[in-house]
Amino acid sequence: MCAYNQLNGEYYAENKRLLSDILKDEWGYEGFVVSDWGAVNERADGLAAGLELEMPSSSGAGELKIVEAVKSGKLSEKKLDASVERILNIVFKAVDSKKSETSYDPEAHHQLAREVARESMMLLKNEDGILPLPKSGKNAVIGKLAKQP
Repeated sequence: MCAYNQLNGEYYAENKRLLSDILKDEWGYEGFVVSDWGAVNERADGLAAGLELEMPSSSGAGELKIVEAVKSGKLSEKKLDASVERILNIVFKAVDSKKSETSYDPEAHHQLAREVARESMMLLKNEDGILPLPKSGKNAVIGKLAKQP
């Protein structure tokens, strides 16, 4: 998974050196690279750099950018095919590894997820007993996601 950040002015989601040269070529990573949630800046540039899957879906906007980039020659069809192949390799491995006689209890799994969330919710250091915050008063939420979650 690539991050939101930039390295030397270049978004991680578009950084060929990190996503392809190091991760795939040097380290031999055979899976596919997925974006952090909403971390894609320019979809076609990301795919060219080695980012196979954008999360969440851009409702077709990213795909249109890829199609336009292939049609204009900015992105090679060979690069697109290689990215699709990386994703399909994982899909086919999952299908081949599927165990037909397995089952699970959705309610038990949801209960476990709730318990894990409840047990791990507080990640802050509670200096001077400031937590929990009082129900009265005002609290500030800072950052881009405060305006548009």
